[in-house]
Amino acid sequence: MQFEAPEGDEYVITGVERVSQTWVVHYQSRRHLESGEIRHARAGNGPIRVTGDYTTTVADTALPTEHFVAEFESRGGETLDGHP
Repeated sequence: MQFEAPEGDEYVITGVERVSQTWVVHYQSRRHLESGEIRHARAGNGPIRVTGDYTTTVADTALPTEHFVAEFESRGGETLDGHP
């Protein structure tokens, strides 16, 4: 999985939590964190899910963390579209 930040910016990990068997990594734009300006915020940036075998996917932003982790784990680490 690879993300490219807008030119002149970079992504910063803002939090990591363990939910069941999945690590959940939250991130945001450094420019937004330093300036506080909403125009620099990364919109729609669902957290990154990391499984025990290091499979990574981006989670949906519309649901609580516990919900998307339960759905993710119940599918054996696959997302709704069938991809890890």
